[in-house]
Amino acid sequence: MAGVGSSDDLLRPSDPNSSNMEAARGKSPAQDLVRQMRAEGLSDERMRAQLKAKGFSKSRISQLLFTTAPRPTGHKQLVEQPSPTKKRGPQITLDELRQLGEVSALEAAREIARSGSPISARMSCQYLGVSTGPHTYSSAAQALRNSTLVFAWRLAANGQERTALARKFARCDAIAKYVPLPVELKNILNIEAQYAKVLAEAKRVFPGTTFNLRLGVPRKLEPPANPHAPGATVMLCLPFGRRAEHVLCAHISGDLWYCHAGSPKEGGLNAIDPFHAEDLVIRNLASCWRPWQLQRKRLRGRCVKRNLATAVTEKRPCFERLVAIAIWRAEAHRAQQCGVPMDIAAASAGVDFTDKAFGAAIASPWTSKVLAVWQWGEKVLDADPGAHLVGDIEMRYALRSASYRIFCSKPESVLPDSRFVSGMRMLRRG
Repeated sequence: MAGVGSSDDLLRPSDPNSSNMEAARGKSPAQDLVRQMRAEGLSDERMRAQLKAKGFSKSRISQLLFTTAPRPTGHKQLVEQPSPTKKRGPQITLDELRQLGEVSALEAAREIARSGSPISARMSCQYLGVSTGPHTYSSAAQALRNSTLVFAWRLAANGQERTALARKFARCDAIAKYVPLPVELKNILNIEAQYAKVLAEAKRVFPGTTFNLRLGVPRKLEPPANPHAPGATVMLCLPFGRRAEHVLCAHISGDLWYCHAGSPKEGGLNAIDPFHAEDLVIRNLASCWRPWQLQRKRLRGRCVKRNLATAVTEKRPCFERLVAIAIWRAEAHRAQQCGVPMDIAAASAGVDFTDKAFGAAIASPWTSKVLAVWQWGEKVLDADPGAHLVGDIEMRYALRSASYRIFCSKPESVLPDSRFVSGMRMLRRG
């Protein structure tokens, strides 16, 4: 086997034709050295040993042996191609975009009619421009088939007008389809449909009576910032020396609070709904809890503690509904004690009437609660001198609550209860 010459001889190709060919390929002198070793018939082990003696690293030796290995017949060398430029899609005319908005509004109206909704709503869809960001668009940009288009939806129902934006990716195979109706407008349509169903049921049960109805959900509560805030727990000393844990729900006046000791079940706290509205009680914090008594005598009786703070955190929707009812009852108690008309705004302070809050209730129907605030007037024939009347009309109010699932299937679940029904029937008979 022929030996290896000097380094100058090794780095110089022996064949001038091969030298020109390798130079055209742009190969390095190290690769030429390895190819010459292969031409002399050296094995990979011998080549590794000689390259290591010349100072090449192991990774470099492996790279040289791999790049200079003989390729099989028919092998095509991969050549890096320049990245193709992004093609601009065909343009969309302004008339096509306007027509797309009109067709989308007509299709949304047909969808409402097919669903059997009892409301009459007017909708329009107007093209605004090409999207340039998450919340921006440009009306001067040219709309292409690969652009994201922005449309403005307007919904007029029940005397109110709402606006929402919708985005549509105008692909070549989707430009003829409709612009989607925004989710917030779908929720508003659902609210208006349920509102119409409840009013229709009220007119059927109470013919000849005009109601003012507002639908909402319990208002979200923040964690209590001080010991005297809704959601805070206190230990109250009850009669006969018994102490029990209570959670504060609504402030009435002075030291009077609407409190809740937890709804029991089988000796413990109700795991499904630990805050029934029927268990609301009025407690005077000043008279029920006297810290100075602890220094004089020992309190008798057992202490009842049901971990209400944990129940408030875990059953937040139930507690928020309880607070809304407690605020309503607290205002009714103040009005009765002071002999003044009931303030409907203060009584419904625990109810959130916004469309966004109702949309969140629609998204979670299994745990959401619906609150209905009723207001109507009844004509009184023999008015009590102490009654607060508007002319000869006595104003009546009611707050009803129901689960969202029951509310959707049975609109009558939020109608005024039997006390108001019997009262109005007696007035009509009189």
